[in-house]
Amino acid sequence: MLPSLKDKAMKTVSALLKSKSEQERRLLTALVNKLGDPERRAASSAAYLLTGLLSTHPNMKMVVIDEVDSFLFRPHVGLRAKYQAVNFLSHIFLTSKGDGPKIAKRLVDVYIAVFKVLMSCPRDSKGEKQSKHGKKKVENGKTKGREDKVNDSNSHGNHEMDPPAGTDLEMDSRLLSALLSGVNRALPYVASSEVDDIVEVQTPILFRLVHSENFNVGVQALMLLYQISTKNQIASDRFYRALYAKLLSPSAVSSSKPELFLGLLVKAMKNDVMLKRVAAFSKRLLQVALQRPPQYACGCLFILSEVLKTKPPLWTIVLQNESVDDGIEHFEDIVENPEDPAIASTSPIKQDSMLASLEKYNSDGEDDSDATKQQRRSC
Repeated sequence: MLPSLKDKAMKTVSALLKSKSEQERRLLTALVNKLGDPERRAASSAAYLLTGLLSTHPNMKMVVIDEVDSFLFRPHVGLRAKYQAVNFLSHIFLTSKGDGPKIAKRLVDVYIAVFKVLMSCPRDSKGEKQSKHGKKKVENGKTKGREDKVNDSNSHGNHEMDPPAGTDLEMDSRLLSALLSGVNRALPYVASSEVDDIVEVQTPILFRLVHSENFNVGVQALMLLYQISTKNQIASDRFYRALYAKLLSPSAVSSSKPELFLGLLVKAMKNDVMLKRVAAFSKRLLQVALQRPPQYACGCLFILSEVLKTKPPLWTIVLQNESVDDGIEHFEDIVENPEDPAIASTSPIKQDSMLASLEKYNSDGEDDSDATKQQRRSC
């Protein structure tokens, strides 16, 4: 189908959904299905039209979320289609009034379900997804046999060329980041009575994601853990340890969103009640600032100035003089007591007397030898 005709068809479906209630389910299914279109422009246009539909009819949020949920768990739905669907869900306007908490809880349930599916998919050494039968899968769910045959026919006896495996891994990272971003947006609107169940189940998985190779995924996980800890008024030592270790990550500079990490850092330092831990964070910030580009170093210094405004007692630790050789072991000579019988023989007075007697003995011996020589000559 031509892109222009496809675009007109989606706009017509959206207009019918806004103005007519007949065949609403079929029209909505058709529009949501275009989130999986191979063309990025068509998928983005479908997400834009769905957002406009919700702005016109806010009461359709739950219906649209249910339809997108069924789309996400259809068989053979690619990672790109899932990313488009999750990205659309994460931009739904939320509120704490009326059915807002229920809608937020429904969104969190969808995010967690998709997250569990992603984590349960095994991967081989090349980063490609595998099915239960052990066959390699590509993004659209089909086996790679046809692609391997093309490679064999084009190689003419050369080694088989492997397809790039980084595409799926990159899309997985983007999808995980979109999921965590959606949970970060929806969790504050969930009722407090229902948050505890989410926290108990998801906290171990989030701490595992903190150490992900993708820096943005780790930051999103840390942001979610911080929201959980502040909402439940729990100062998590494990969270601060993970944040402290993340400061030295070299990916912080090359990240596309370093401001998210620095913003989380200043919030965590301001709300921390342990002054010694804040001082440790401040020292590491100064260490990191020496090894980062100027703009990142200025951000670290700005964070430190904001923290010092909030916690004035921290100035005493900063201005406190530290000895240069602090922590180095010192060795001092033992003061000898001449009256001590154990070391009396090694006293300086005793040694001088012994040397004098030895010299006198040697001189006497030399005099005796000279006299003996003269007697022999006279004889």
